[in-house]
Amino acid sequence: MGSENKKKKNIHVLIIDDSEEDAVSIVEELRRNNFHPIYKRIDNSMSLIAELSQGNWDIVLSDYAIPQFKGMDILCAVKEIRQGIPFIFVSRTMDEVTAGAAMRAGAHDFFAKGNIVRLPMAIEREISEVEQHQMWKNAENKLHLIEERQNLLLKTAPMVLYTAHASVSFVRSWLSDNVQRITGFTAFAFYNDPDFWASRLHPEDKNHVLDTFQTVLVNGSFSVEYRWQCADGSWRWFLDQAVLIRENENRLEMVGSWLDISEQKKLESQFRQSQKMEAVGRLAAGVAHDFNNLLTAISGYAELAERGVEDSDPVNEDIKEVRNCVTRAASLTRQLLAFSRKQVLMPEVLNLNNIIKDMQNMARRIIGEDIELISHYDTDLGKIKADSGQIEQVIMNLIVNARDAMPRGGKLVLQTANVVLDKKFQQLHPEVRVGSYVMLEVIDTGEGMTEETCSRLFEPFFTTKPLGKGSGLGLATVYGIIKQSEGYIYVESVLGKGSSFRIFLPLTMDAERNVERKEILPEASRGTETILVVEDENSVRDMARRILMKNGYDVLEAKNAGEALLICENHQKPIQFMLSDVVMPQLSGPDLAKRLAPLHPEMKVLYMTGYSEPDVLKSEVINKGKPIIYKPFTPEDLTKKIREVLQQEK
Repeated sequence: MGSENKKKKNIHVLIIDDSEEDAVSIVEELRRNNFHPIYKRIDNSMSLIAELSQGNWDIVLSDYAIPQFKGMDILCAVKEIRQGIPFIFVSRTMDEVTAGAAMRAGAHDFFAKGNIVRLPMAIEREISEVEQHQMWKNAENKLHLIEERQNLLLKTAPMVLYTAHASVSFVRSWLSDNVQRITGFTAFAFYNDPDFWASRLHPEDKNHVLDTFQTVLVNGSFSVEYRWQCADGSWRWFLDQAVLIRENENRLEMVGSWLDISEQKKLESQFRQSQKMEAVGRLAAGVAHDFNNLLTAISGYAELAERGVEDSDPVNEDIKEVRNCVTRAASLTRQLLAFSRKQVLMPEVLNLNNIIKDMQNMARRIIGEDIELISHYDTDLGKIKADSGQIEQVIMNLIVNARDAMPRGGKLVLQTANVVLDKKFQQLHPEVRVGSYVMLEVIDTGEGMTEETCSRLFEPFFTTKPLGKGSGLGLATVYGIIKQSEGYIYVESVLGKGSSFRIFLPLTMDAERNVERKEILPEASRGTETILVVEDENSVRDMARRILMKNGYDVLEAKNAGEALLICENHQKPIQFMLSDVVMPQLSGPDLAKRLAPLHPEMKVLYMTGYSEPDVLKSEVINKGKPIIYKPFTPEDLTKKIREVLQQEK
């Protein structure tokens, strides 16, 4: 019996009848026909409302004639409360006319009591139809949900989907709804004008794009990038990819996508620009290093020549002009080193507001009366760690640049603020490290610049000024100083409206210190000590030897570390001093000093260099506070620095 019940189909039956006996006979008939009925009998309207609202009934079986409860009223109540539930009349009092009216009102079937043999089959049919209807409804709901998600994806997707007639000039036959969000044009703009899409291709890209589209007829697909003018007038980069579908011999259709890659193109351009600036920086550093060696030699030989010429000799004026040229050339190399981030900085904790305030009087004199200087300071501005002299140079160069951009006057705004560069900013500028920064913004209302000019603005020797009006190193110097200070600089400009330079320098939590700088003056420039000069550049080494010998020193010279080691091993007398280049073949100056220390422990060292090689200078010289002199230097600079080092306690 238990096994049979398991095989029977459970069914929840609500029976509306005032006769318990009739209800039981219905239940028994269902049990005989493979049903396991779970039922409840009710006989009043209140119970009906309660059961339909709360119970999980599969079918309603109702008598037509119940005291104070009419059959049609029962039917209406069931349909109103539980629409869709199968309803069958089982009654002795219904005739064909009444039954027909009931069917038209929504009853699914009717049976006479005492003749319910077919009732189980009718219930099976009705429940099956309900289940089938529910399946279809679930399928429709799922399809509707899929369509909603698809529409949402199409509206929010970064790419436009399309179909186009490959045999009719590639006219779009369908476009996804997001085309208006991405291009500013509705799909109808493309449908109504067959030439609309092609007419807005960038002139430089148009022929290539149209030729590429033709290849789809041969290759079956294509992929092409191009610029297209959107409704707001901007040129956006798009990646267009499509495949060919052959519906029949006479109809060819493309299915493709149109992806906005403008931001990707912008990042690629920034990356290429960064690589170019890095390469130019390395070149500039190398040129400056070699040039400084030459300038050191030229300056030294010029001074030696000047010492041998009478003041009245006309040649003396020529020598002075040579020395003036050396000074100007040295200034150019310093700017190149600033751009290439190869100069030595003396960082200290600074308040940017104080620097700008101290420079305001000078700035007003530089810009003239026809330019209004406006300053906005963040009163709670954080501190930065940088070289004050270099930061002053940055501000001055930007002020001069702004002045030159406003030949007919205007406004120059300097403003500071605390900012946080977040992940969103980093997405636009991948080189940025997320964190807290101090911002300096320099805004002018001048002539503005084109996008091409902005892209080359920080290149050395690039200038838009007339010949003889600028070296093209001012903004290159700014770029190098900011980069070496671990900051970032960006420019935005609009032709006819002006430019904005924004500088971001890392916020520091170090305490600000007032450092008193004292210049140690040597007692004299002459001496009698023995000095070892180690320099791989022949002209510099020879110049240093001649200068030192003229000032009374006994000079030993070596062109590399190997020669220096041999000299020190064979020299029996003390060597009080070594003048050495920092970077040399085989062995660096600091490493050479370490090797020589056991042989001549009394020897003091002065390093010289044309630029600050970060791996050697910072670790072996700058960070350890060792004496150093930077090329180009004059004979007087050299002799004074040597006396200064010799007089220091070891």
